[in-house]
Amino acid sequence: MENLTLKYYIKEEEEYKEFKEYNSSFIGLEGLYARQLCRYLVLNAVQYKVLKNEIVNGEEILTIERHKQAVAFKDELINIDESKIKMEFRPYHTTGDMPLVHHVVLEHNKEVIRYLLKDAVEIEGMGQRKVNFFEWDDDRKVYVAYFEPTKEDVDKYIK
Repeated sequence: MENLTLKYYIKEEEEYKEFKEYNSSFIGLEGLYARQLCRYLVLNAVQYKVLKNEIVNGEEILTIERHKQAVAFKDELINIDESKIKMEFRPYHTTGDMPLVHHVVLEHNKEVIRYLLKDAVEIEGMGQRKVNFFEWDDDRKVYVAYFEPTKEDVDKYIK
């Protein structure tokens, strides 16, 4: 297996500084690709937004900027068993709590990528929902799919 490194650079004002690195020897190639498909990264309770996803001189590079302090939800999952991969589904809105409405446990990052490539996903018991964005929460080792809630979702989950 080819060994690749994914490097995150953070944009601070007009400077770019090396920030975080993942190596495929630890998370696999699919894990590297899955992280690149997420629009946000949470690390040390801060949410970072991906600005660019590039190959530079043969290296996998993501450029990010600090977006905001990460919001901790009362029903967050923590992935203790890293041999399994958890993905949460949360209705997205700009204020207040975004409750966990469903989660799946996946065996491989290939299954994660299947979700991350979609504009809409089927959520058990709810049907299909349009995805706003995906996030990799490195603090909890969990992927999060934030979806566009229907009026019924708002009434039921967001209040």
